[in-house]
Amino acid sequence: MHLLHILGWICWRLGHRGRRALAQVVGWILSAVALGRKQLTVQNLRRAFPNASPAELARRSRASFANLVLVFEELLATPFLTSDQLRSYFRFTNPELLRDALGRERGVILWSAHLANWEWSALVAALEFERPLLVVVKEQRNRVVNSWLDRVRRTTGNILVPMFRSARAMLEHLGQGGVVALLGDQAADPRSDPFVLLFGSPAATHKAPVLLARHSGAVLLFAYCLRTEDGCYEVFFEPVPGAHDESVPVEEVVAHYNRLLERAILRAPEQWVWQHNRWKYQPRTSQSSNHET
Repeated sequence: MHLLHILGWICWRLGHRGRRALAQVVGWILSAVALGRKQLTVQNLRRAFPNASPAELARRSRASFANLVLVFEELLATPFLTSDQLRSYFRFTNPELLRDALGRERGVILWSAHLANWEWSALVAALEFERPLLVVVKEQRNRVVNSWLDRVRRTTGNILVPMFRSARAMLEHLGQGGVVALLGDQAADPRSDPFVLLFGSPAATHKAPVLLARHSGAVLLFAYCLRTEDGCYEVFFEPVPGAHDESVPVEEVVAHYNRLLERAILRAPEQWVWQHNRWKYQPRTSQSSNHET
């Protein structure tokens, strides 16, 4: 824990330009030594950029590693920043969309993704809209890191709930007109979640946000942020069509989320977490299904 505190002080003192420069160096090193993860990253990038040259894929891979390092550096620096300083890094492009949704007093679900600094965006959203977010998180195996990360994620008053014990807490929070934040861009359960296309390949994608919106009546918004050249972040909100229309299959709404996600990623490809094994599950073919039966 003391080491994390020291590293955090260093990252704070570096400022955003220094952190960005350091992230480029460390990202390059990680890309060079984590060969298995680099291979997966390039493989994933090829799905989105099938015509890209090996050199272009390698460049995008290094940039993606640097983005991950920068997110971690900014998290480390968070305890040394005031709320006003955190807030100064962000611009909300269309905040009225969320404010109008909150005005309906039925709760709001922010269906987000691992783009740019998703951790900071949750912290700053609580400041911008003056209410805590209930954030569904995946607990870390290392207890020291998990404890530290929990404290950082609660910096601006957000409420954390573990992924596998979240249903009741989310419904109660939405029932009080609150905001729930969910990250929906990583591999879902292939046994219960639908396979929908993401960059042309089937990907098991979480349907829980749609089911939760229909059950609770909460507004469902796609939310994401992107880093700008000056080191700041822009936050965007978009409605998810068909979220409450029972005549629209859940799978179709989930597919629309993936289309929104694709469009957001392509605006700044290096800012998505390509290192995740997003396509590790694939639907069984009818031939293999018949063989098993």
